[in-house]
Amino acid sequence: MLLLLLSLISSSVWPDTIPVLHLEFDQTQWEFACANYYEDIYIPVELTYNGAEFQCQFRIRGATSRSYPKKSIKIELPQGLFLFGKDELNLNAEFLDMTRMRECLSYLFYSETGQIVPEVHFVEVVFNGETQGAYLSVEDVDKDFLLTTQLPDNGVIYKCSDRYTTLDRINDLDPYSKKTHESQPWDDFLLLLHWLSLCPDELFYEQLQERFHYDDLISCVATNVLIGHGSTYYHNYSLILDDTGQAGQWRYITWDMDRTWGKYGPEFPYSRNSSNTGHRRNKLLWRMWCNKIIREELFSEIDYQFPLFLRFVQGNTIDSIAQLIAPLIQQDPFRDYSMDDFWGMVASLYNWPESRYSNVLNQIEEWPLPFRIANLQKLENNILVSWQNAGNSCSWRLVISSDSLFANPLEVVFETFPSDTFYTVPSLYTGSDLWLQVYATRNGVEHRSNNGPIISYAQENYSITGDLVINEINYLSNSVFNPGDWFEIINTDNQTISMAGWSIRDANRTNLTTVDQLIIDPGQCLVFSSDSLIFLNTFERLPNPSQSLNFNLSDNDDMIKLIDPTGNTIDSIYYSSESPWPWQAAGYGSTLALLNTSLPNQFPASWIAGSFGGTPFLPDIYASDWPGYGAVSFSLRGPVPVAGDLSIDLLVIASVVTEISLYDLSGRIVLPLTVTELTAGESTITLKTSSLASGVYFVGVRNMGFLQTKKITVLNSL
Repeated sequence: MLLLLLSLISSSVWPDTIPVLHLEFDQTQWEFACANYYEDIYIPVELTYNGAEFQCQFRIRGATSRSYPKKSIKIELPQGLFLFGKDELNLNAEFLDMTRMRECLSYLFYSETGQIVPEVHFVEVVFNGETQGAYLSVEDVDKDFLLTTQLPDNGVIYKCSDRYTTLDRINDLDPYSKKTHESQPWDDFLLLLHWLSLCPDELFYEQLQERFHYDDLISCVATNVLIGHGSTYYHNYSLILDDTGQAGQWRYITWDMDRTWGKYGPEFPYSRNSSNTGHRRNKLLWRMWCNKIIREELFSEIDYQFPLFLRFVQGNTIDSIAQLIAPLIQQDPFRDYSMDDFWGMVASLYNWPESRYSNVLNQIEEWPLPFRIANLQKLENNILVSWQNAGNSCSWRLVISSDSLFANPLEVVFETFPSDTFYTVPSLYTGSDLWLQVYATRNGVEHRSNNGPIISYAQENYSITGDLVINEINYLSNSVFNPGDWFEIINTDNQTISMAGWSIRDANRTNLTTVDQLIIDPGQCLVFSSDSLIFLNTFERLPNPSQSLNFNLSDNDDMIKLIDPTGNTIDSIYYSSESPWPWQAAGYGSTLALLNTSLPNQFPASWIAGSFGGTPFLPDIYASDWPGYGAVSFSLRGPVPVAGDLSIDLLVIASVVTEISLYDLSGRIVLPLTVTELTAGESTITLKTSSLASGVYFVGVRNMGFLQTKKITVLNSL
């Protein structure tokens, strides 16, 4: 028995026959879970396979399938134990599929085209001695998936399974989940979402190839078309990045294909999701379909895959699987159709590829092509709407409605039939409570425009790129004044710039901060801090840092890069703590300050030691009323207690006007106030303490609004 258990734990090989999994559990608990199927209720279970026993837990899994009589389940094994090389099993009931085969066949065809997809196998599940028929075990796309495939072991997996994981709403990440690097920021994913929204059409094709494993993506989308996987347009897929921090390229891995291979019919539109109530579209896939070059490559890939598809169904795969699972279909307690129906549906699987392909060709030739609406433009009080051509002989319909789904004709406030691919909407029909949509009709088929409804008023059209300059850096603070690492940028352009989708990097390729909805006006400064709380506690009178960094700056040398949403490096600075860079910035309290924004900031000669503590949010290097910590430190020259005059040694980081005073215990100034302009370096000032009575006093040094004090004892009477 021990050898058998060890074999099960270590082996990832599935048997040639269908494994039988026996589950023993409390039936009352299962009934309660079925009555509350929308909750993840875990039930303790004893799993037995081939004589080996596992104490596990299981629950109902799936989204819409949870309500079906035959439940899909997830089995989780104890930590350190594996069955068929897996520590958990996703067992799909395939209830809506009379053949129980469609999802399995789709995964197998994906593999046939050379794509990386989860492993699938059939199992028989027995509940408390009663068979439940055939289930399909589908491998999870998780850390183990990376380890057992050719994908990078350190990949970052974002699961897009909830409804409307359509990559079109940057501020709504709740539907997504992260399967690896869970403790790391989501900035790599945010950067992808911003890019999808902001990348100009003329750059999309080129940059899609840079950001994705392009050939794999084209192959995946084409396969989805052939098998009719409509739900992957709005959920049921994973995005995998080669490494954290947007290092490397993304992959699109499909998932949950129980409604493929005929469920939606061969006439299902090749570029549209299968949601009956939805109005949103996957921004990645829709932009691909709306790009002429990419669309032609997709069509070519569909043509290439079709002969593979025919050979796949003409082999013995379908018949072999059908013969294998037919006895379990017959025993399935949830089967509500005859075995003749089963074999009839199996026969129909052979007809799908040819029927689907001919329908897709007809759609491409006859239907409107996918098209996008351009960014709306303000024309005085009106709005200019323009859109792509959707093919020859198209007619157009532009509709404005207070119904965001455009489902209620009574809520339409404006409708027109433009003769070309643009139209000026009167200001009367614009506003935050109205929505705009464009429809194309070709050969009697009407399709709508991109990504569902578009809000009908044009927002401010800020530039998404421009001249931003890094002009102050605090990379190593003084121990007595430590706001954490921060740097400042200034807009030297003559236009307002939206930094949404910009990225900040350093010399570590996996470090990334994606900028949110920041607007920077000409001449304005923004500050990026590694620790906003420490920064605020240090600079109490300053505004919050514009955004927090996800990484610290190096204490010795590092690079800071500003990159716009299209991937252009707008500014880049490599600094060092070594000469010829100013030594005062390496932990002595000063910052690196750019002398003038017109100077090339990649050269050390363009930088000087700034004020002690720096001047965040100010375009100037130094301001006389700046409430910083100060540019002067001082020490008392002995002997102490003082008998006679007192000498004070001053260390000055930057030229500054300084007040030096002496107070008694009641706070009265007992010597004339000394006001002097100190230059950078060391100096000494003598106070005439010999004229004072013996007692306790305080020396005060004030500069830049900051006061430092030290206590002294004067013993002149001895």
